[in-house]
Amino acid sequence: MKQLSVFVENSSGRLAEITKSISDAGIDILAMSLADTTNFGILRMVVDKPEVARDSLAAKGLTVKLSDVTAVYIPDKVGALTDCVKLLSDHGFSIDYIYAAISRKGEAVMIMRVHTHADAEKLLAQSGYKVE
Repeated sequence: MKQLSVFVENSSGRLAEITKSISDAGIDILAMSLADTTNFGILRMVVDKPEVARDSLAAKGLTVKLSDVTAVYIPDKVGALTDCVKLLSDHGFSIDYIYAAISRKGEAVMIMRVHTHADAEKLLAQSGYKVE
């Protein structure tokens, strides 16, 4: 799965401009995370048309990067997330960051950046997790 990372000035209205640009291009935002510092933030998004979104935002002068992430569907039960991240940890995988979303079917989805994501996805799928 592809994720957009957008470097955003930390100023009033900037997020609204970005989301308007995305919606004006007919792109659906599926997951989003915004982490900030004093002067800028990193907006991470999973969208239905990542290349179109990248081009649309780049045309507005924004710095945009596409990267691979893993989406893992987590059962709605106590300890399910712990089981998932422990499985990865026990097999030597390191999670750089993680954020949550909800699928269109109402399932919990964890979006994570894992080194060697293809190997992590294989392990997760073999362990019964639905991954994208």
